[in-house]
Amino acid sequence: MTGSQIDEFIERMYSRSGLDRLPAHLESRYGIQVARLTELDLGVFRVGRRDGPSWVARVFPAARPVDGVEGDAEILRFLSQQDFRSERCARPQPVSVHEAQGVLVTEYAEGTKARGDERTFHRLGDLLGALHTLPAAPAAMAREGGAWHHLSFDGGPRAEVTAAMSLLAATEHRVRSEEQALYQELRGELERAEDCHDLPHTLIHPDFVPANVITSRGGDLTLVDWAGAGRGPRISSLGFLLWAAGGHDLARVDAVVAGYRSHVRLEPAELARLAGAIRLRPLIFDCWRFGTGRKELPGVLRELPATRDLAEAIAARAGQAFGNQDGQPRAQPPRSAARPAGAGQPRAQPPRSAARPAGAGQTGAQPPRSAARPAGAGQTGAQAPGSAAPLGGVGATGLAIAAIRAAETAREDRLFADPLAEAFVAASGWTSQRPPGDRRAAALRFWVLARTVFLDELLAAASGDGCLQVVLLGAGFDARAFRLPWPPGVRCFELDTADVLDNKEQVLIAQAVQAGCERIPVACDLLEDWPAALLAAGFAPGQPTAWIAEGLLVYLTQEDVDGIVADLTTLSATGSRLGLTMINRDPFAGDGPGRASLMMTLRRSGAPDDPAGWLAGHGWTAQVTDAIEVLSAHGRPVPAARADPEPGSPRQRRPRGILVAAALDASRR
Repeated sequence: MTGSQIDEFIERMYSRSGLDRLPAHLESRYGIQVARLTELDLGVFRVGRRDGPSWVARVFPAARPVDGVEGDAEILRFLSQQDFRSERCARPQPVSVHEAQGVLVTEYAEGTKARGDERTFHRLGDLLGALHTLPAAPAAMAREGGAWHHLSFDGGPRAEVTAAMSLLAATEHRVRSEEQALYQELRGELERAEDCHDLPHTLIHPDFVPANVITSRGGDLTLVDWAGAGRGPRISSLGFLLWAAGGHDLARVDAVVAGYRSHVRLEPAELARLAGAIRLRPLIFDCWRFGTGRKELPGVLRELPATRDLAEAIAARAGQAFGNQDGQPRAQPPRSAARPAGAGQPRAQPPRSAARPAGAGQTGAQPPRSAARPAGAGQTGAQAPGSAAPLGGVGATGLAIAAIRAAETAREDRLFADPLAEAFVAASGWTSQRPPGDRRAAALRFWVLARTVFLDELLAAASGDGCLQVVLLGAGFDARAFRLPWPPGVRCFELDTADVLDNKEQVLIAQAVQAGCERIPVACDLLEDWPAALLAAGFAPGQPTAWIAEGLLVYLTQEDVDGIVADLTTLSATGSRLGLTMINRDPFAGDGPGRASLMMTLRRSGAPDDPAGWLAGHGWTAQVTDAIEVLSAHGRPVPAARADPEPGSPRQRRPRGILVAAALDASRR
C-alpha cells in the first residue's frame, strides 16, 4: 500500500453495500419471512423472523472471497459434529452472495455477553483446551486461520503481522521528521513480533475472549464469530485469552490455565515463548490504531513498555501454573509481586472485541464505527441518513435533556451553547409530552442547566491542568466533544449502549461536524465489563483522566454505583478528576398517584447521605454543591419554588440535585 491507499484499505476491509436490500435477499435465498433487521455490529445483523426463531446474518466485504465464507461454514459444521459449543449454521447451505458480498446465516444464540469474572475465564480456558484437542479434520483444518480479520481476511498470526507491516509502511509519509525514531521503533517491535508459526498447530479461533461468548439463561456458553478461524499455533489463541484475563486481574490468569491444562500440556518451547504470544495482539492493535489514524505515534510508543511488562507478568504467572502440569495446586506469589510496577492501574489494553455492547450476542472484534465505517454503511432500509430511530427508557431521557440544551442555546442570555442538541431532537422526532409551564418540566430544566454549566467548568479546569483523557459514562447525546474549547491532545471517550451511539452517529454524519478533540465512541454496557471495552478502545490508565457521570447514577442500584466508582478509581492516575450528578431523595417516592414520569420510574438509587465521605472511601477528595448555588453564581434567577424552603416543609422533601467535583487523593495511589 501507499499512503493514498489507506482510505482504500478501510473501504476494502469494512465497507458493505446494499444493506437496505438485505431482507429481500434473505427472503429470496433462504425462504424465510423477515420481520426486522437489527444491526449488532458492523455487517452483523440479528434477523427477526415471522416464521421462526431469530437468525444472525453476517455480511462480509466484497473483498473477502466467498470461498473464505464457505470455509467459515465448514468449520461450523465440523464443530456441530463434535458437539462443541459454538454457533450453528442456520441452513445446510448457509452461504449466499448478496451484491458480490458473502453472507453467512447462523442461528441466533440467545443470552448475554459472558461476564469477565474468574469463573468465566476458567470455563473459557476449559473450552479452549477442548477446542485444541479436537481431531484434525481435513476440511476444518484445510486453511490457515486465526488472524485478526480486520487486518487480514485469511491466514494465521504470520499473515496478521504481514498485514500490519503493510499498514505501517503506508503511514510513513505522514510521520514527522522528529518522530522518525519512534516510527522505526514501532516497526522494529513488529518485525520482532512472535508469530509462533513453528509451534504446534490446532484449530484456533481469532478472538477467543468473553466478548465472543454468549451465556444462556441456563448458564451454558456458546462461542460465536468464527470468521477467519482455521489451523494455527495454539499458543497464539491461548496468549490472546491470557491477555484478556491478565489485563484485568492476574488472578484470572490462574483460572484460564486451570481450565486449559485439564486438556492440554504445553511443550517447553511454547512456555518459553508465551510472553511473545501474549504480546502479539496488543501490538497489532497499536499498529492498527496508528495506521488508521486513531492514535498518534507518541501515544503508542509511550504505552509500549507498560504493555510489554504486563505481558511478561502474565506469562510468568501462567508459566508458574503450567509448571505444575500434574494438576496439583501450586502456591502462587502475591498479586503485587507478579504485576510490574505501575501496573496496578492498567487493566491494560484487552482485546478490541470487548467493546461490543452487552447482549448483542453475535459480534466480535470490531473497529470503532466512526473511524472505519463509511457514512450510511450500516443503515437498514427503514431508516434514512440523519434520522434516528425512536428510543425508549434512558435513551429517551437523553433526548429530553438535549431538548433542554437546545432551548437554552436559543436564548440571548444563554449560559452555554450546544448547536447539535436541536439536531439530535429533530432527527429523532421526539416531542415533550408535558404542557408548557408544567412543574416537573421546569424543575428538570433548572437541574439540567445547572449540571451542564457545572460539568463544563469542571472539564475546562481539568483539561487545563493536564487531564487530557475525558471519559463520559452514559454519554447519551452529549456534544461536549464538539462544543467545548479543548486544548491540543485531548481524547474524549463516549461510553453508551450501541443503539444510542448509532443514532447519535447518524446525526453527526448528517451534520458533517468535526469534533474539537479526538472523539472515541465505545459501545458497552456499564453493568458489564466496561473497563475492558474502554481499555480496548485505547484508554491509557497511566494518564490523568476527567471522569463524568451526568444524569446516570440515579438509574443504577447503589451496588452498581459503588462498582462503577471502584472500577474508574482503579483506572485513574494521580491528577484525575471526577464529576458526578446525583439526586438526594428516595427514587421511589412520588408526589401522588399517577404523577411519576418516565425518568422517575427508571430511578433506582439516591445520593448517599454524605457524598464526600462516600467518595473519600474510594480515595477521592470531593466538594459538593447544588443547582441553586451554581445558577445563582451565574446570575440566573432561581425559581421561588426552589429557593430557601422551610425545614420539614414539602418543598424541602422534593428532589434536590447534588453536584460533586472530586480529585483523586494522591496518597491513596
